Amino acid sequence: MTPIFDYVYPKMTAIFTALSQLLRGDFAGAFTTVRTVITTVFSDILAVVSRILTDINTRLRNFINDVLTSAINIGKGIVDGIAKGIVQAKAAVEKALRDVIDAAINRIKDMLGIRSATSKLMSDAISAPLTQGLAAGFAAGVPLVERSAASSRAAAQEASNVQNFYLNANYQTTQSQSSITTDLRAMQLLAGGVA
Repeated sequence: MTPIFDYVYPKMTAIFTALSQLLRGDFAGAFTTVRTVITTVFSDILAVVSRILTDINTRLRNFINDVLTSAINIGKGIVDGIAKGIVQAKAAVEKALRDVIDAAINRIKDMLGIRSATSKLMSDAISAPLTQGLAAGFAAGVPLVERSAASSRAAAQEASNVQNFYLNANYQTTQSQSSITTDLRAMQLLAGGVA
């Protein structure tokens, strides 16, 4: 209440001064006093309106910034929620894919008349071709075995024609040099070296 009184009192005083000047015949002084009061009041009104508009402008900008910030946070929240939902739905997507693949496999087994995948696979796809392949491999290897046996027989006959050399070494702690030399020559002959 005091600020209003402090503002109005000087203006009222100026108005009474202007009336007093009019009553005394000082029309120019009264006019100047009234003009000063009106100019001051209008200047004060413009200052107040300017402050009010500035305050409204500031509050409006703050409100818009708050709304934009809230909208951005809401948008981020929506995007984060969608991302979390996708991550959490990963297990459900994987299960659905497994179910589709299992259903396709079961359908194929039904179409082919497979009751047990391993028994049918083992009998038709692995066991029969494996045994057939082993039999063919054995049959193809018979000539190789025959050639190898013939080669071994010839080598054994040739080995029986080899001269036998016997070592007369006396392996005591004291062996003569001539005994060692004789043993070395015999080893060279056995190995196919010089005589």
